[in-house]
Amino acid sequence: MFFFLLLVLPLALPVAALAALARLVAHVVATLRRRSARHLLGPGTLLLAALALACVAGTAYSWGFASGTYVLDPEEVCGIAWGEHPARGVHWESYLPLSAHCASYPGAPDATQLIPAWANPVTATASAAALALALAAPFAARLRRAGVAEPPA
Repeated sequence: MFFFLLLVLPLALPVAALAALARLVAHVVATLRRRSARHLLGPGTLLLAALALACVAGTAYSWGFASGTYVLDPEEVCGIAWGEHPARGVHWESYLPLSAHCASYPGAPDATQLIPAWANPVTATASAAALALALAAPFAARLRRAGVAEPPA
C-alpha cells in the first residue's frame, strides 16, 4: 500500500488527469463546432470535468504525501530537505489534511513543515468542485429529459 501511494499514484494520476482534460476539451470544441450549446452542460460533460478534478485532487494529495517521505530511509528526509540535523526526525501529525513536520520531538516549536503549502488547498478545492459537479450531473440529465435545457425552436 505504501509503495502504491508513494510511487504509482504521483505518476499515474497526472496522466489520467491530462487524459480526462484532453477528452473534455475535445468534447467542448466539438460541441461548439456543432453549435449545440445544450450538450455543453450535459451530464457527460459534468462527469468528465468531475473526473478530471478528482484526478487533480489525487495528484496534489499524492505529491504532498510523497514530499513528506523518503523511500529508502524516512528519517533522512530532514537531512535532505533542511540540512543535516541528526537529532531531527519526521513526525506525521495527520493524513487529512496532510501534515508532517521535521522536528526533534512531536510538537516541537522549531518544527519545519515538510508538506508543500499548496498541497492541502488544491486537494480540498479540487475535491469539493469534483463532488459538486458529480452531484449536479443527475440534475442536468433530469433537466434535459424534461426539456428545460432545450433552447426554444
